[in-house]
Amino acid sequence: MDEQTFEERLRQLGHAYDGMPDRTSAQEITKNILQREGKKRGLRLSMPAAASIAGIILIGGLLSFQLFKGPESSPGEGKPGILSQEQDPPSTEKIKEKSEEARSLYNERLKKLKEKLRNEDAELYPIVQEANQSIKKFSLRPFANEKELQNQSEQLQEKVKMHVSSIDEQMDMLQEKAKQGETISDDDLLLLLAKQDQMYDRYNEKWENSADLIAPDFESFNTVIASMNDGTFENEKLKPVVEEIRGAGYRFFDAGEGMINIQPDYGWPKQKLGGRISASYSEWADFNLNKPYMADNTIIDDIKAGERLVEMEEFALSNPNFTRMDKVKTAYRDLFQNYVSKGFFDPNRKAPSQEFEESLLNLKRKFPDSDTFKEIALLHQKYKDGKLDKQESYAMPPSMQPAVPEFSQPVILFPLTEQMSGMYKDLQASKDPVALIAETGYKGNMNTEQITVLRIYLYAMLKKDYETAYILTDTKKSKSEFIQEAQKAKADFLSLNTKAKYLKVNASDGEEGITALELYSLEGIEQTFYLKTSGGGLSSRVQIGRQE
Repeated sequence: MDEQTFEERLRQLGHAYDGMPDRTSAQEITKNILQREGKKRGLRLSMPAAASIAGIILIGGLLSFQLFKGPESSPGEGKPGILSQEQDPPSTEKIKEKSEEARSLYNERLKKLKEKLRNEDAELYPIVQEANQSIKKFSLRPFANEKELQNQSEQLQEKVKMHVSSIDEQMDMLQEKAKQGETISDDDLLLLLAKQDQMYDRYNEKWENSADLIAPDFESFNTVIASMNDGTFENEKLKPVVEEIRGAGYRFFDAGEGMINIQPDYGWPKQKLGGRISASYSEWADFNLNKPYMADNTIIDDIKAGERLVEMEEFALSNPNFTRMDKVKTAYRDLFQNYVSKGFFDPNRKAPSQEFEESLLNLKRKFPDSDTFKEIALLHQKYKDGKLDKQESYAMPPSMQPAVPEFSQPVILFPLTEQMSGMYKDLQASKDPVALIAETGYKGNMNTEQITVLRIYLYAMLKKDYETAYILTDTKKSKSEFIQEAQKAKADFLSLNTKAKYLKVNASDGEEGITALELYSLEGIEQTFYLKTSGGGLSSRVQIGRQE
């Protein structure tokens, strides 16, 4: 290519550049040049020609960079480039305005939630606190431009609406999304489940306070449970409570020994939202819906139980980031132990049952490479070799070992149950720990005297009601010392409430009358509280100085 041709190409490239809009893509630049030059047959380029074309491409690249950068101009002059438009932070006043809008929405919805739940401490639910913390973070963060501010503001308001709402209100919002053709995100569904977990204490207590109104005979027991779940229950006194519990997504089940209890109904979202939920959530819900247990916790079918174990293992491998994996692995552990104990360690059997042997053959045939089968096969080989001791411990697949400790239970510290709130007020008034004795038993999810004492103690500390908290301690310190140290400590009990998911009670810590209550997050142990037990009256006291 001679110099004249080269100059002509540059001139055409300049015209192409001048005719383009301020914002365009690399593909559009190329298309524009080709349209001006027309299609040309492919040529075998010599080295000088190739170098010339490379020079044009390099210049084109420089022009593209200049296009992105935008023309140099003084403030207030000329048209700004893309980069300068994107980096135009909104004023502090505008950020404050959006923060106040979110705060106003939060306060409005919190007021309604308190009224609906009839609980002035509704803001203590971790899900509500998450929304509160999000507003605080929003007010302090920078934004690149007003568009980003607006987008983040809309997302924050959506979060406030979803978090600061009752279970049935959130379901109504999700149903509206589904009607609009949206697929419901796992985040929204898992928030719904978290809400059911955190509010279970409330609904379980409500049911326990009403359950005495129904006493079905043995023949009608299952029929009554079915009617409570399908909406045909006719007991007029109990019907409003049953409808409220079902409306919050819980179901009634046979808890054994002639008792009816409630649990989250994992089929409820599928029923309400149809096909607008993810495959991973749907599969997880099926694990919980179709439990291979009878009311007395015995396995219904060994073959199905073995297959369920492998299904859960495959789910864990396919969905490593599923946020309720702790639930999957805990359910796996429970079923694995039940299955193996029944098969190899039943004290009433000298050898595994025929059904259990068939289930092992089924696993070997269908899932020979699964970790589940490999671990069980090791035990089976020891049995065949006559080396299996019925007292020995056994391992489960490491990949399915949950972080949640064995023999722990789900826990929420705040808000208190209605019964605990009444006890706290009585304790404030009487200054006598006898106010925490429950003549008819402690209501709510697996609450005991020790758990009740700890929760009310922590609640008093949260409220900075140190005098009431002091009543529940072992009183080794003087009241003034205790209050002074508590004021200095500035412990974050709200954060502990958000992190703590499970509670493990260790009845003895090597000393007579000492019980350790260990609070666990999904990462491990968060804090341990020790309670000293003595005879007479309310026997449990929090040991100050032994919190870890």
